[in-house]
Amino acid sequence: MNRLIEHLKKEDALTLDALRGLYRTLALKCHPDVTKKSGNDFVQLQVEYEDALRQLLFVEHDYPKKLADVWRSSEDPRSAFLRTLYLYSIVYNRRHWKDIFSVLLASAKAYDHSAEELLDKYRRAFIDKPNEWKKDGFTAETHERLLLAIKQLGSYYENDVYPNKRLLLSYINELSEKAKRLGTETSACITSFCRFLRHEAEGPRVELMMIWDRRK
Repeated sequence: MNRLIEHLKKEDALTLDALRGLYRTLALKCHPDVTKKSGNDFVQLQVEYEDALRQLLFVEHDYPKKLADVWRSSEDPRSAFLRTLYLYSIVYNRRHWKDIFSVLLASAKAYDHSAEELLDKYRRAFIDKPNEWKKDGFTAETHERLLLAIKQLGSYYENDVYPNKRLLLSYINELSEKAKRLGTETSACITSFCRFLRHEAEGPRVELMMIWDRRK
């Protein structure tokens, strides 16, 4: 759950201008220059703002299908897979998300056998039986945290600063602990994703946040 989006929904002000205004207000309160603290709250706010901004941009401009078509062609397999995975984490349960997942499966197969196995585990744990795991609040929350960790990988790639990597690793560690309390199939999926995210965090950066250049 994105707290900025939820706040704007309650205020019936789900617009880009309202989001930017809310972010500026909160940023002034939790910026490390003001609080004299570590800056973790400010980094978390940035992550949620970027996520909320992209949600609104994707909804308003119908980017998912357009970007899926762009990312599907003429890219190295790793970039194509990571960009489509990032896109999927944003649009899950929104318009086009199933189309994006189909592209994600194809890009995983083109990228690496381990990525294909990872997506196969995810498909069996979540996509093939949505009604089962969504009834379990803990599993649903874990899935939400997984999507957040994928988005945070994008933030780390984009900004390449230690606080973003530290936050990413904290999400991965949290997911690893949650996996211990899940059923066998779901636990195996989350554990595999944790290994994958750690591995990709140590690899070359990929420009995932192409949305900044596609606002019009």
